[in-house]
Amino acid sequence: MKYVVTMVACLLMGATVTANAEQPVDESGQFPAWEAGVNIAGLIAHVPRLKHPYPHGQDWQPTLMWWQVPLSFDDPAKLKQELAVMKSRGLLPSIEVPAEYGTPKAYPEIPQVVAQAKAVADAGFPVHLSMKGRLNLYAMPDGKIVQHVDTPDPDQKDAVGHVMPCLVIKDGWQARAKHIRGLMQAFADASVPVAGVWYDYEDHPHPWNGIFSHSRQCPSCRKQYPVGVLDSRKQFKAYVEKLRYQALAQALAQPVRDVFASARTGFYGYAPASAQYPVGTVTGHPIPETDVNPDQIDVAQPVCYAYTRHASRYFEGVEAIPSREIDRAYFVDMLAAVSNVTKNIRSDQFLVPFVSGLVCEPDDPTPRMTRSLYREFLRHAILRGARGFYCYNTAPPYSSVAEFYSELADINAVYNEMFAYPDFLQDGQTLNHDYPDFKTINKTDENSDKNKTNAIIWSGMRKGDKALVRVVTLQQSPHPVSITPFPGVTVRLIASPAGATYMINADGHVQAVD
Repeated sequence: MKYVVTMVACLLMGATVTANAEQPVDESGQFPAWEAGVNIAGLIAHVPRLKHPYPHGQDWQPTLMWWQVPLSFDDPAKLKQELAVMKSRGLLPSIEVPAEYGTPKAYPEIPQVVAQAKAVADAGFPVHLSMKGRLNLYAMPDGKIVQHVDTPDPDQKDAVGHVMPCLVIKDGWQARAKHIRGLMQAFADASVPVAGVWYDYEDHPHPWNGIFSHSRQCPSCRKQYPVGVLDSRKQFKAYVEKLRYQALAQALAQPVRDVFASARTGFYGYAPASAQYPVGTVTGHPIPETDVNPDQIDVAQPVCYAYTRHASRYFEGVEAIPSREIDRAYFVDMLAAVSNVTKNIRSDQFLVPFVSGLVCEPDDPTPRMTRSLYREFLRHAILRGARGFYCYNTAPPYSSVAEFYSELADINAVYNEMFAYPDFLQDGQTLNHDYPDFKTINKTDENSDKNKTNAIIWSGMRKGDKALVRVVTLQQSPHPVSITPFPGVTVRLIASPAGATYMINADGHVQAVD
């Protein structure tokens, strides 16, 4: 199992669905089970219903799950009941579409998938489609990888076993775009309104796994790349990252728009980066500055995982990593991704991070993130502009059934706090995107005022004459902090390890609200 395997499935809707806990939901009766023990009955038992409706003003998005709960697609009445249970918890299903080449009618799975999507639509819920893997943008329908005729070694494979393409050839993009357009047309022909299509695509073009050397060895590539690109890995990475964003937009996003003009598209790990506000991948590698953010891509989706392998890089040579210290590493990494992407995205884009409080390699002894601190991250992500989360909740054998549900329960527990303040979440102004450097707070001398101050994180939103602010410290003891939520108005708050939320008036009056 490749844990960093992404997951872009589907997550947004053209029309926002309100998860209203006041609406009666029938949670009685027997629901279909699944061999791993994950089912609708489990959601009822372990995932809290939402106490408040979803905010509307900024197009908040209900949560979709990486690992799907089985649904009764062949029983309209039961399906509607199951979907109502999910909706009451802010959840919606996604329909996975086989991504092999060919016409939609060529695969027996496509009619079945279209029928499932239609059943969801007929039940009154928006349809989201997921496409994972098998979408090589440099493979033609016959499986041939696009290469120049003078490529020295046409069978050369990269570090993950894929044949090396010549990245400057875009024939594969065009073939894949035609293929995606055909798949979308199958849903349109069945009168299924598709609200969103979400991709888990991690193949070429990318600058990793030997493609730099391969490109330099190909005579035609050397002629066709812009001057200087093949002179250094740094220039090559920057160029290929731009090429990647163009490929995602032209080959995967635009064909969806061609058929469903209002459908949204998103991509796992799509995170516009800049020199001033850098963004990293799930493994900690920096994404080069791209200066490219295509209009066809509606959603920024940085990866915010408490990933043991990623966080443990801060502790090379340490035999037993202290849980408290690696907690700080998880928190700072995830908060940095959210904060910097928010600075880089367009005003019309949405921030919907991929989140998980548990991503680890099998038998990895690295301490996992404390669930309470993971929930703290979710609060701060919301107050910094996130408009929903894509939940990477795996199931057995990759995680326990209890962990599957706990991932969803964490999000809903935070929503039940934050959705009590819809005015701020709908159209409030974010107040702070700063975050500490892990190295400056991971000090043994926790008694110094400087270290205490460096370990304090605050986030907030302002609307009119009020501000909603969350403050927490990553140290072990409370410490005061001064913030300025309104011009000329500075207030003093207490940052505790448990965190606290405050309502602040423009006249400086402060009230703790949790």
